[in-house]
Order: sequence, then C-alpha cells, then structure tokens
Amino acid sequence: MAKFDLAAMQKLDRNLTSNVFEAGYTGLTEGVVMSLDRGPDPLRPRDPSIAIGLGFIARDRFVDRELGPMGCIYHPMGGQQARVYRAVVHTVVPEGRKPFSVLRAPAEAKPATSLLKVSLELPKGTRVKTVKGADGAEHALRIWSGVRTTGKLVIAYDGEALVELSPGDELTILFEDGLVRQYEQDKDGLLEVELSPADMAELRIDDARQRLAAVTPQNWPNPEKREAQLRFILSGIVDLFHLAAKDEGVRKDLAQFFFNLDQSLLGLIHRKLVAVLHLRDPLLAHAFSTPTTSSNVAPMRPAKTAAEIAEAARKRAVADARKQKLRTERLEAQPKKGASGGGGGKQSQKKGKK
Repeated sequence: MAKFDLAAMQKLDRNLTSNVFEAGYTGLTEGVVMSLDRGPDPLRPRDPSIAIGLGFIARDRFVDRELGPMGCIYHPMGGQQARVYRAVVHTVVPEGRKPFSVLRAPAEAKPATSLLKVSLELPKGTRVKTVKGADGAEHALRIWSGVRTTGKLVIAYDGEALVELSPGDELTILFEDGLVRQYEQDKDGLLEVELSPADMAELRIDDARQRLAAVTPQNWPNPEKREAQLRFILSGIVDLFHLAAKDEGVRKDLAQFFFNLDQSLLGLIHRKLVAVLHLRDPLLAHAFSTPTTSSNVAPMRPAKTAAEIAEAARKRAVADARKQKLRTERLEAQPKKGASGGGGGKQSQKKGKK
C-alpha cells in the first residue's frame, strides 16, 4: 500500500466539486464544520465528527489496504475545528449490532449526491411575529417549523438535521417565522427553488395535510392528546392569515383549505379562525361565521353579503360625518373668550340679582 499523503489529498479535495453544505435561514453555505476534539479519555479517543444538535455523525475510521483511509477529507481551521467540503454517507452493519452511519470520501470527482446540514435556528435579531390577543397581551404566532424531504434523513436532533439528497430528491425547510426554503438535486448538482408567498403557503398547507393524516388513534392512543395535536397543527395554519394580510391570493388558498376541512376538525379551531379573520379579512370571517355541525362550535350570527357589509359601512360614514358637522356648528356658536361684553356681563348680572 502506498503511503497516504494527507496534504496532497487535502489540496486535491479542495479543488474538486463540493457536495456538502449548511442550509439555514439565509441560504446555503459551502462546507460544514467538523469537531476534532478527541475527548478527555486518551484510551478511547473520539473520532472527528459533525455535531447535529446533541447528536453527531463521525468520520469513517476504516483504512483499506489498497486505497488507504476511507474517511472524508477535512481541512483544519485552527483550534479543534475543521471544515468538510466533500463527503458521502456510508452505513456500517456490524454483526450482531445496530447499524450506524459514517462519513466517507466520495469515490468520484463530481458526486451525484449532496449532503446538507439543516439548521432551523433563526438569526439574531429575527423574531417571530407577534399579534395582540383579546386579552390585550402580545402572543407569538404558533407556526410549525421542521424539515420535509424525499431524500435520506440521516439524523435529526434538536432543531438540526443531516439530509442526503440523490438526483430527483427535494428538501423543504419550514422556519418558525413563516419563511420556507426548498432545494432539489439534479444531475448538475444542488439547486434552490425560488418560492413566492403563494408557493410557501401551498407547501405549508401540504405539510399540514401530511401531519394531520399522521395523527391517528394508533399513533396517538390518548384521545385528549390526539385532539390537542390536531388543534396545534390547525392553529398554525390559522396564524398564517396574519402573515398573508397583504396577499389576497394566499388568503384564498388558506380559506380553501379550511372550506374543504372536515367539520369535526374545523370545530377544533373555529372560534380562533373567525376571530383572526375578523382582523385580517372580514368577508372571509362572515363566510366562516355560519353554524357548523360540530358540537364544539357555538351558534354564530348569519353571514352578511358583501353588499350588506358595504351598505353598513356607508351608513356609518354618513352618521360620523353628521356628528362631526353638528360638533363644528356647536363650537362656532359658542362666544370666544376675551371678547367685549363676555364674562364681565355675566358677573354684573349676578351682582344685580344679589
């Protein structure tokens, strides 16, 4: 076996096509940070690894007799850190033990797969939108965040995930403040899909449908917890109306989702849905204010037509104008302070009566 030249392999690795990225709120970053900390026990040193939340995936320690070390090439950054630009996931199946994944160097110069470390953390200074509730307090929107992929979810832990995409696979990242990013892998490499607000809403609605379908008696035997989970999912979709206040198309897509929703599910969030729509879209609010078959929904007043709402608004405007006119006339009829024969005349009349 020829001697393994790490410096030469690092130089070659850096000049080849990268396939490892960090995918976060601001987009893609080439390379992923790897820890070189060997731990406190010199007899059982740790392998170089990439942290995924509180979990990790290690570099493969296997050494082939002809090819040399099979682990991915890393580039030291100083201290106990390095950066990995090229890697593929390899599954080790030890006899009588649980399989585990490691990181190996790609065999080809241009790998067909991409490896993404996903972080759902919002950057500093970015806050989740808050709205004022009926109690007068500010409440943060309850929008679900997570990862959806048709690729291989290698590991996911505490707001982070490692995903491997093969040609044809997609990755959708849903952030807590409503932002959605989507990536797809094709023969030319990793591409980011440009999403409009309507596309983001459609992806979130599709995600909600998948999560609602997963809430079954088999997965959630406790009826109370099952109902709470359904209410939590639907409540997040209702909160999207706050983010779509200026986009009528998105509001219509969201409304169509609730129009097609089963009455038993709609009853779980009917009150919140109508309350939010009264703030964001009164016409839709009246459309949902009709009584439903659910026993959880209290009877509401009949829905008004758009013409009735417009006529009521016109009458209020006329009444307000009339009140303002009367108030102005009343102020003009009052004598001005400091005018001759003003307050002094009243005082002389009072003295004469005495």
